[in-house]
Amino acid sequence: MPLSQTQILSNSEISVFKNWILETAIQFLLFGIHATLSVVVLCLSMTESFITILFNGFNLSDLGNIVPSPTKSIASLHILTRFNYAMSDIIVVWRAWVLFPRYTIVKVVLSVCLVGSFAGAFFDGGTAARGFLNNVNYQGTTTEVIILIVPLLFTNLVATVLIGYKTWCHRRDIQNILENTGSSSKVQKILLLLVESAVLYFAIWFGYFLAEYNVTGLELSFEVCPVVMGEIAAIYPLLVILVVARENAKPDSLENTSLSQSIRFASVEAASSHTQGSVAESQVELPID
Repeated sequence: MPLSQTQILSNSEISVFKNWILETAIQFLLFGIHATLSVVVLCLSMTESFITILFNGFNLSDLGNIVPSPTKSIASLHILTRFNYAMSDIIVVWRAWVLFPRYTIVKVVLSVCLVGSFAGAFFDGGTAARGFLNNVNYQGTTTEVIILIVPLLFTNLVATVLIGYKTWCHRRDIQNILENTGSSSKVQKILLLLVESAVLYFAIWFGYFLAEYNVTGLELSFEVCPVVMGEIAAIYPLLVILVVARENAKPDSLENTSLSQSIRFASVEAASSHTQGSVAESQVELPID
């Protein structure tokens, strides 16, 4: 019986194999982080409210009848990945939305940006899925990359600018009221965290945009970045929730507590003095029999 012949891999085949190993390693690393953060957020939610999980039974024998098409599954994955990008932008828009409750123009601008993000994501996802069904080696076009990334970048930029402006206004007002005491309030710290996370997320999306255009000249970045962005878009909302919850759970500092008590006592004293003044005025105005 003749033995199977072995051949030495070429340099191009070795390069493809190395890229596949690196892409798989990064994907599973980010997936592990994603799963860990999901469990932490779930535990955090269970401490604050009751969660009911319903389990639907199924027969194991039915699993043998489910034979999905690999091509259709990957095409559906393209759509779900783009939908994940748009869903992550909801968190971005929500952060800016809650800071401007009485500004209709801000809500209109944010709504238009969010609609544009969803439209670009679904258009690119549908186009990528259709192209992959026709050709498994379909890589997309430059126009599709622009349609996907530019609305997402613009939405992140608008939300970041709005959050930064609100943070600056809050810091200015606090300094005017407290005469620059040097301490930062809990609200100010949370706003700064939102600004920093928004800037970081925008920088990641901008780097992805450059990688899709292959500005770096590295073919590896073009292959790995889509995998990385899919996980980062899912990790980002969880990370924002955890960071804000951690900052919100911290007790107020002694200086802020003393300051709030001083303000409260001053308000009580002002109210009591006003009441005493009103009583005195009423006694003066009483007619003398």
